[in-house]
Amino acid sequence: MFDFDGTLWRGDEPLLHYAHLVSEELPPGERLPFQAALRALLHGERWDVTGLNAPPHDGWAAVAELARARGGSERHRQEAFAETRRRIAAGDFQLEVPAGLPEFLAFSRTCCTVVLASNSPAESVQPVVERLGLAGYLDAIASDASKPGRFVELVDGWISILHPDHVMSVGDHYRNDIEPALGRGWFTTYINPWRWIPGACSIAGATIEEVLPQLYGWVRAVGRSAVDRRGGLAVG
Repeated sequence: MFDFDGTLWRGDEPLLHYAHLVSEELPPGERLPFQAALRALLHGERWDVTGLNAPPHDGWAAVAELARARGGSERHRQEAFAETRRRIAAGDFQLEVPAGLPEFLAFSRTCCTVVLASNSPAESVQPVVERLGLAGYLDAIASDASKPGRFVELVDGWISILHPDHVMSVGDHYRNDIEPALGRGWFTTYINPWRWIPGACSIAGATIEEVLPQLYGWVRAVGRSAVDRRGGLAVG
């Protein structure tokens, strides 16, 4: 199971656009400090960014928290986020698929079902998946996934017949992608560019490329331990 933003694709352009829209509402004296804090965060600084009490869950959360600390409103941030998502769907930003990820997805499908679960609406997920050439590597896509609240329910609809050791959740948002999976005894891979790990996880790294060798090892282990195959699922 893969998250979408920051996991299957990455890129600073959407985040910078979102931050620009958010900054338009801030008091004039707060705009430059807000922009400086965001640049510092994008360059890898995690503890010395004014306005963050702790490293954020992801880049979107970082912008929201930095703006909140400087007087921005929740309503304006939501509007800015929706506008940014529309532009992502329209293909207005340069996005990157991590090197080696398509090959890994293809390899995984030899013994596993590969699914995508995103909280974003379908109109801002499906076009991007197709544009990035990833649609053919995914067995199912769930938009509006309501993670973390409905995450387990959603996943059970796909893989209720699987042993917990044969499930892996990969994502960059600890509360949404990792915590619910841990509660079911599933394996987890947490991607965090600031290398801040807020809790337990099976695999962790700053980038997908960094953890791909371990993910390959996990898929091979699942393939070896499968005793039956049903609709592409490795059943333990």
